[in-house]
Amino acid sequence: MKFIWLANNETFTIYGLSEDDTYTVEELLANENGYETKITVDGVAVGTADDTENFVGPNKMEQNTTVVFTNDKDVSTPTGVILN
Repeated sequence: MKFIWLANNETFTIYGLSEDDTYTVEELLANENGYETKITVDGVAVGTADDTENFVGPNKMEQNTTVVFTNDKDVSTPTGVILN
C-alpha cells in the first residue's frame, strides 16, 4: 500500500494501471474542524465522506478516471455590526 499526502489544489496521477487493477482513494481527515468532504468521480457526485469513507475503483478501469475530494466549510465573516 502506498500513501500519498496532498495539500490544497495538489494532484497525483497514476500511470500504467491495467483493466484488472483496483484502487482506493481515501480522505483520512474527512469532515473534521467544521469541513464537509464531498466526493466526485469523473464530475459525478458519489456522496460525502459521511456515507462513503472511500472510493474503490470499478472492476473495469476507465482511462483518465478523476476522483476529487472537496472540503468545504461554511464560515460567517464578522462584520462588526450587531443586530438586535
